Amino acid sequence: LKSLVVSLVLSAFAVIASAAADHDGAVAKVCPKLCTCDIVEGLKRADCSHENLINPYTDVPTGVEILDLSINKISAIEDDDFKDYTNLVKLFLSENSIQSISLNAFSTMRNLEILDLSHNRLQRLHENMFEYNEKLVDLNLSNNNFMTLYNQPLLISSSIMHLDLSDCKIPQLYERTFAGMPALRTLELTNNVMITLAKEPLGQLKNLRVLNLLDNQWKCDSESVRATVNWLRKRVSSLQIEQCFLSPFKSKAMFEKIELDPRQQVPRQEVSIDQVWGGSSTTEKYWNSLQDKTCSYNDAQRDPERKQTCEDFIECQKRFSELYHAFLAKVDKQGQANKFNHQLAVTLLTCGVFIGVLFGSFFTYSLLYLAKKCRKSDDERPPSATMRQLRREFRERNNFEHSRLNESPPPDQLSRRTTTNLTPQELSQIYRNHEHTRQFLVDLFSKRQPRYVRNN
Repeated sequence: LKSLVVSLVLSAFAVIASAAADHDGAVAKVCPKLCTCDIVEGLKRADCSHENLINPYTDVPTGVEILDLSINKISAIEDDDFKDYTNLVKLFLSENSIQSISLNAFSTMRNLEILDLSHNRLQRLHENMFEYNEKLVDLNLSNNNFMTLYNQPLLISSSIMHLDLSDCKIPQLYERTFAGMPALRTLELTNNVMITLAKEPLGQLKNLRVLNLLDNQWKCDSESVRATVNWLRKRVSSLQIEQCFLSPFKSKAMFEKIELDPRQQVPRQEVSIDQVWGGSSTTEKYWNSLQDKTCSYNDAQRDPERKQTCEDFIECQKRFSELYHAFLAKVDKQGQANKFNHQLAVTLLTCGVFIGVLFGSFFTYSLLYLAKKCRKSDDERPPSATMRQLRREFRERNNFEHSRLNESPPPDQLSRRTTTNLTPQELSQIYRNHEHTRQFLVDLFSKRQPRYVRNN
């Protein structure tokens, strides 16, 4: 007995722990970064569109009720993609590249009411795909490619009431095409390639109320299509098809193109907009209409209700008059303010241009005057002063004053340095060599400047 009690207690603790873990896991769920989560019409929505998704997996919490996966790059939907999303009410998968959908892809969505599969690449759906979606009401399959239909039910569903098959390239309806959808009330078949229309495919839709057959390849002289249209007009409350089939007169052909005879064309002329739209505003129209109204009553009739109504009308007329004149005054004031602002802007712009031209002219004249004055002072400077200045600059730059290269050695130094008696020819040769060496050094350190002429 004790072991049984212990086992029961442990089992209870295990159940509580697992429930707590599940609760913690549910609390920890967050809205993924690639989606936007909010509440629309009281339903939890996750918008994951425009995200370039290649599969339906988004990691959205399973409690979502509206899931938008449109405008992505999903190519296929497998059985396990939505198995945990049992609370979905609306699912949008439009504008993807879906080519195949597994049979049980939507089987767990028992609450699904609206499904949008438009603008994909579907060519065929399994007829029992929506067998378990007993609440599915609205199915959009437009802009797919159902070119190949067979004489078998397109889908089997007892709940679908609105079906959109427009722009699906459907060439023909067969007898059993809609046999599996008895609750169908609205059927869209616009912009397909149907040429013939038989009664049998639509005769099984006892609840059909709205049928749209516009923009197909109908021919107005087709007697079979006309007969089917006349039969449908007695069964459905809203039928849309080309006007030639709704007219009681038979037409052999539809007008392809209508052109005006150029000889009969009237040249266009400018027309005053007041003639088309009217010159008075809505306020002026109601003002004139209200001012033309009058109200009177007779005290002798003792009709308090009529008297009160008349007094209310007079009061309303008075207040409207005050509002109307206040509105006119406000419009006039705004017009004057706008006119003043425009004039002020033009004046400021003109002054700015004038001041800019004035300062620009003065600045240009000053530059020209200074340049001319500098050129004139350079021309008037004497050549000797210029040479002296150049010589001074050369001397300061080369810094040769300390080397005494510009001076000839004194005669006494030459006599002291002479240790032997030299002939005049030898002395002359030494002097010339000395002069050549001195001149070579002067040219070398003065960066090949013109030869310096000494004043002997």
